[in-house]
Parts: sequence; C-alpha cells; structure tokens
Amino acid sequence: MNDGEGHHGSNDAATAQAWARLEEHFQWHAGLIDRFRAAGALTVVGMLETGTNESGDCLSAFERNALVERYCELFGRWPDKHPRVPSTTTSGTAACEGKTR
Repeated sequence: MNDGEGHHGSNDAATAQAWARLEEHFQWHAGLIDRFRAAGALTVVGMLETGTNESGDCLSAFERNALVERYCELFGRWPDKHPRVPSTTTSGTAACEGKTR
C-alpha cells in the first residue's frame, strides 16, 4: 500500500535490508581493492604463483580474492592459472597447499 509519498509499507523494511546488504558488499569489495593497491605486476604474479603474501605467509582466502582483483586491475582479465571464482583454500607452493588463514 502506498502512503502517498512513494513509500510502500512493508517493502520499506525489505528495501532497507537490501541496501544494508549492498553496503556491506561494497565495504568488503573496497577492502579487496585496498589490500594490494600498491602491488605491482611482478609482485602480484609472484604471490599468486607461490600462494604466499608479501611476508611469505600462506594467503588467506581474502588475500587470494584481493590478489585476483588486483590482477584484473593490472591485466584486464582473470589469471590464467587460477579459477574465475577463487576457492577458499590456498593454492601455490606445497608448503601452503590446503592451508588457510
């Protein structure tokens, strides 16, 4: 039911929830972009190939997603050796195989 001001009663709560979820997603995506913002092409490729971050630690699922995002920014495409949707487990060196943080 419309209250004459463009509001639709119970739809307001659903709309507010949808906007809240969207805002949460935008904040998460901004974090992805920020994580490796300064990393250059060679660094990004190296970290993806080894499955480690700049400190040599195994990539967390978030870091792996952030690296794929940065790779896309740098090269305009998904990394060849990595699936389009990164898994929640780490890939790369044997030392990091199957480990997550």
